[in-house]
Amino acid sequence: MRRLAIVSDIHCAGPGEQAQGRHFEFANAKPSPARTAATLYRDLIWMRNPLGNNALLDDFCTRADGADLIVANGDYTCDVAGTGVSHPEGRESVLLCLGKLRSCFGKKLHAVMGDHELGKVSLLGDHGGLRLESWHRATGECGLKRFWRVEAGNFVLLGVTSTLLGLPMMRADALPSEWATWEALRAEHLDEVRETFAALKPGQRVLLFCHDPSALPHLWREEAVREKIPQIAHTFVGHLHT
Repeated sequence: MRRLAIVSDIHCAGPGEQAQGRHFEFANAKPSPARTAATLYRDLIWMRNPLGNNALLDDFCTRADGADLIVANGDYTCDVAGTGVSHPEGRESVLLCLGKLRSCFGKKLHAVMGDHELGKVSLLGDHGGLRLESWHRATGECGLKRFWRVEAGNFVLLGVTSTLLGLPMMRADALPSEWATWEALRAEHLDEVRETFAALKPGQRVLLFCHDPSALPHLWREEAVREKIPQIAHTFVGHLHT
């Protein structure tokens, strides 16, 4: 029997992001009813300090000690600037987070790319978004893969990039000059997914890791995936902070 440990939405905050303070999302926003509502939501309902969760990473490393496989299911930065790892502060946080995970678990670790690594419009919608530079840095110096496959007995673990699969939903978040490149990246990713599902053997069972569940309906549209749905044992998502 193998033990699998999963962690998601760590939202580590490196020194640069910590320096922005817990109200970073509203720092440059003009006073408005939306800002007031969002501030109250943060203070009273959900995650009062988005930058205060670093200790949970140490806790996970301790609890997952001895696991045979570790999957990190995306979002390693607080993405204060909203433009992913193209911004030095966001990149610092991702490198810090993944560095600790890699130090703890080595080759047993398999990391999925989250939406905050690539950039995401802010809570108030006044800044941020997808950036191709973030893609290049995420897959380059941060060492994240858009797709990976690991066999464990008769199980096949698959890690996909939800931002690419669900790209049609992200058009408003992307720069018009970069859209064609994003579409080409999505086409390449879909080819990887189709080929992998088509090659599954009858006795193999899939554990699918996808950061944002909003991408799953787009995956369902792929005939090669639908044909093998009975072989998907479990789908693990992040993003929802549940």
